[in-house]
Amino acid sequence: MGKKLRLQIKSAWPYVFTTVVFSCVCIYLVLLHGNINWQFFPHLIKLSAVYPETLEGMPKPDPSAFPRIKIYRIFMILSCLSTVFALKGKPKWAGYIALPFALITLLFFIIIK
Repeated sequence: MGKKLRLQIKSAWPYVFTTVVFSCVCIYLVLLHGNINWQFFPHLIKLSAVYPETLEGMPKPDPSAFPRIKIYRIFMILSCLSTVFALKGKPKWAGYIALPFALITLLFFIIIK
């Protein structure tokens, strides 16, 4: 009656690898999202204050690109979950290699809304 289901992970290395990959993809997408924001919006704000009529000729960001880029949130969550599994595997120190990558993506998750 009191059987507990315990997750036994033999090797932590596949999870360390996936954590690094997910973190790199997440960082790339966050930088791409920031690049799109900083490329267009400061110019729009400056021009709208001085010359409101010039906004008609300005290139505008593609609004359909933002939902596709915001997939970085999924990669953040996957990176953190992969790190948890890496910490449960053997050798233990391999999980500690993945930990800084997950903390960086977690920091992005907290900072970026």
